[in-house]
Amino acid sequence: MLNIDGDRAAANVAGAIQSDKILFITNVDGLLMNDKLVEKLTNAEAKEIRPKVGFGMEKKILAATEALDMGVKEALIGNGQRENPVSSAISHTKCTVITK
Repeated sequence: MLNIDGDRAAANVAGAIQSDKILFITNVDGLLMNDKLVEKLTNAEAKEIRPKVGFGMEKKILAATEALDMGVKEALIGNGQRENPVSSAISHTKCTVITK
């Protein structure tokens, strides 16, 4: 069995092409801490908080910080079950935004 981490693969592609943004889609609005949406984090804050989150979201935070370390300007974690999930995340509506 081969297990591919799609989030980290996407982070590496985004970094290689120096993308402005990367969007990670999940089944929740973004990073939740104490049942509250964390709307904004810096790269340093995301690295600090990563060990405190659940495994699935931990991988998304890891991929986001790796992408930012490779030059991507903004990482978004948004809900794919929301109406218009891509445009919602790009407009920073009900998602987590991680920046340098």
